[in-house]
Amino acid sequence: MKEYFLSASIVVFLSLLSATGYGQRFLGGLVAGINLSQLDGDQLAGYNKVGFSTGARVSTVLSERWRLNIELLFSQQGSSRSNKDAPFATYDNIKLNFVEVPVLINFIDWKLHFHTGLSYHRLINFTAEDQLGTDLSDQLIYNSNNLAVVLGATYFKNEHWGFDMRWSKALLDLEGNTNNGRLIGKWITFRTVYVF
Repeated sequence: MKEYFLSASIVVFLSLLSATGYGQRFLGGLVAGINLSQLDGDQLAGYNKVGFSTGARVSTVLSERWRLNIELLFSQQGSSRSNKDAPFATYDNIKLNFVEVPVLINFIDWKLHFHTGLSYHRLINFTAEDQLGTDLSDQLIYNSNNLAVVLGATYFKNEHWGFDMRWSKALLDLEGNTNNGRLIGKWITFRTVYVF
């Protein structure tokens, strides 16, 4: 699966290169920020799980108003109990570490870049604990691959620095055991963007 993912990434990147004509250009960048996430189906409410979202991106300039972005990110997601959650909920927290590859189309208006697209996720590892702090990870089966829809916007203070906010929702079930119900990830991301 790792070889397939690497091959697919290379094919997508080379396709972008070949699709651009004379006079087109590429812009590299770095991103760093946080995810506020939750999992629908774990009986815990709210975007209480805080994790990192960091990585690199390449933008293809399609026209004055349109760009295509590909990012390669390390993304932490999951869920965490709050005081308002039901006392009978199984989990206290779930920590998920992903490699995330969003492919996004951008529309530019003034200093705002509006973007939407899909993001592939590959689960690297995870931990889950109950209310007593017992590690439940060995008892769980989570699907390694997922796909999410992404909506967001970036405000650029100048040509190099921007502030990005986006909302994402998984399209596939994280839960690998159908007897345990469904787990659907949702997260809001706040990041600083630097474009070379």
